This record gives sequence, C-alpha cells and structure tokens, in this order.
Amino acid sequence: MTHKEEAPKAHAAQEKHNEKKTKTSSSNNEKEKKKRFRFNKLRTRSRVRLVPIWARLLIVMGLFLISLIAGLLVGYALIGEGNSIQVLNWETWQSLIKFMNGE
Repeated sequence: MTHKEEAPKAHAAQEKHNEKKTKTSSSNNEKEKKKRFRFNKLRTRSRVRLVPIWARLLIVMGLFLISLIAGLLVGYALIGEGNSIQVLNWETWQSLIKFMNGE
C-alpha cells in the first residue's frame, strides 16, 4: 500500500471517531438537561417530612438524656465501685459538690 491509499482510510476512520464523539456528547447533553430539569422540578415542590423537625429535636434530646443516665450508672458502679442506683440520689451529688468545693 502506498501513502496515497492509506490517507483516505485514515481520514475515514477519523471522521467515524468524530461522529461517535458528537453522538455521545449530544446524548450526554440531553441527559444533563434532563437531570437539571428534574432537579429544578424537585426544588419547586414542597417536601413532606415523615418526622417533623421539632420531633427530631425531642428524640435527640431524649437519647442524649438516656445515654447520660446510662453512663452515670455504669461509671459509678464500675469506676466508683458503688451501688449504681445511688448516683440518682440527690444526697450523692451534694456530697460530691461539697468534696469539690473543699468543704
């Protein structure tokens, strides 16, 4: 084969490659437009929440309180080597505050 015979084949192959690029880029553009349309459509609709925000805050605060009490019970029983229920008595906290103040 001579150089003259190879040139049209290479040119044809390059054209096919360019056609594929334009087809894929146009289909990607169409997909992108559809995504943007869906996104804008979702933004305009009002969202209905299954659990309202105030209820979520109450749930989080309740879980925090439960974990605090559980931590106090376990810590007082294991580290303090006392009866775990005593940590819930007010007298225990008064004696702790007196100890911290140096009284």
